[in-house]
Amino acid sequence: MATHVETNVWLPACALAAVGAVAARRCLSRDETVRQLLDEHLEAQEHREPDVRLTHISTVLRYPPALGRGKRRWVPEFGGPLRLRLRPGVADRARALSLRLPGQFQRAHRDYQSRQLTDAVMTAIAVQEPFTDTYLDGLRPILRHRAARGLWGLAVAATSTAPELAVHEAVSRAEFPDGDGSATGVSAGGPGASSRLLRVAAALEGETGWHSAVRFWVAANIARLLLTGPGTDAAERMLFEQEEQWRELRLDYRYADAATRKNLRRGIGDWDDSGRGGGAVWRADRAVEVEDFEAWLVARGGAAERRNLPPGWLVRTPATWRARAAGRHGAALREPYAGWAAAGRLLVFTSGGAPAVWPLTRGNDGRMRPVEGMEPVVAAAAGLAPDQAGTFIEAMLLDWSDDGESDLMPVPAVLRLPASQAYDFGYIDAAQRRRLMAEARAATLASMDDVLNRLHDDFYRARLQAARDSGSVTDFRRLARWARMHFSTSPATWPWPGGPVADEVVAGTRPEIVQWLATHAHRTMATLLQHSMGEAWNAAFDHHPPSFWTDM
Repeated sequence: MATHVETNVWLPACALAAVGAVAARRCLSRDETVRQLLDEHLEAQEHREPDVRLTHISTVLRYPPALGRGKRRWVPEFGGPLRLRLRPGVADRARALSLRLPGQFQRAHRDYQSRQLTDAVMTAIAVQEPFTDTYLDGLRPILRHRAARGLWGLAVAATSTAPELAVHEAVSRAEFPDGDGSATGVSAGGPGASSRLLRVAAALEGETGWHSAVRFWVAANIARLLLTGPGTDAAERMLFEQEEQWRELRLDYRYADAATRKNLRRGIGDWDDSGRGGGAVWRADRAVEVEDFEAWLVARGGAAERRNLPPGWLVRTPATWRARAAGRHGAALREPYAGWAAAGRLLVFTSGGAPAVWPLTRGNDGRMRPVEGMEPVVAAAAGLAPDQAGTFIEAMLLDWSDDGESDLMPVPAVLRLPASQAYDFGYIDAAQRRRLMAEARAATLASMDDVLNRLHDDFYRARLQAARDSGSVTDFRRLARWARMHFSTSPATWPWPGGPVADEVVAGTRPEIVQWLATHAHRTMATLLQHSMGEAWNAAFDHHPPSFWTDM
């Protein structure tokens, strides 16, 4: 059994040199030095409250930047990888005790990827052997977690785009509709659009916010204004407390005049992040909508359908199906729900932070029981966490026959089955399958012709023409990619004419078909949501009025 788990983190050159200095002082190998530093740091972190745990300034500034290994080597100060040979469990423990900014995840696009293990190593080194370089020079190296998040909050405000500003301004108008400073509407927790807007605004500053090199660069500029010189202790305290001074500064940055904005963005140039802001507003609105949908499932009364916006599609549940709250926040499922869930007869999801189960129906004895035949649907959701199960349930209830419309996504949403799968399930006959395959082949050849018509490079034209003549889609796709020409094939698919997948359970459709449809519907819905968010990204550049973003 291996005694160590190997991984690596990327450190700036100054941090690597500091490790060497500590190793020399302790007369240890670099591997053992890093293990000791981490052990000491993690023990200290575990004795601190979460907000006062320590982080290195480089984490909130995302330094060195995420450029890829090859590009990082162009700048010697960006350093290189440090191999870690850690005891099992230490890396996970380090991540759990380190800084994660809102909207960051361990596995994500590089702009959104957290650096919690790197943060643990950088902080552990800096506590024992301070280091700096031309980028970090003069900056306060160690911050408390809450102060680091306060700095990030200022950077978020300073880089707010028009879609984000539309939401925040609508919240302000809802709070103070008469301009007299009286807290009404949103701040009073009133119903309707005001309370929803407040939740959307909170989500924007939380897990749905956007990340990019621009936002990290602005964070560095703000850090150089606040966290250098003799006033750094007071500034760190202000960032930690996040009281009136911090809130006023956040407003000043959010609605900065041209001179302040130029100062905060120095070194960036005129870069427009409106698309990221539009996508963030969409994600925030969507997160609130999912919460409302989950609450509706539990407390829907007699309503059997609901339109979820964004993206604007109709969800419809069998009238006798119910969801039920099955425990308190943080508590285990109550019986008999826990046993039914363990047996694969119920889905567990989160509603209002507490566990709930779906679907139940009333039996002949008047008691609530799991819906018969749900096992294939529950099996299709295997591996999903309770906080992800709500969107899976939405996919099961999405009415694929709805012909409604949405501003951000063309509806109806179509569930397309591969022609071969539709044939195997008995939805189409052999003649229909052949027709669909012939139509798909013709559409793919037309796409090839379109690429050839748009191509101006003779070097690739002959090769692409030969691939087209031979009918080799694989060769044509590879050559088109080399020529940097967009090319996509047209698969042979059949549009499923049914309503919600849940109706197939009621109809007694074969279990293997139900499970396949459930999996396919969930994947298709995820693709459609990405498309809808992409439409929000594009819409952000079209200079829509603020109401476009507050009425999504």
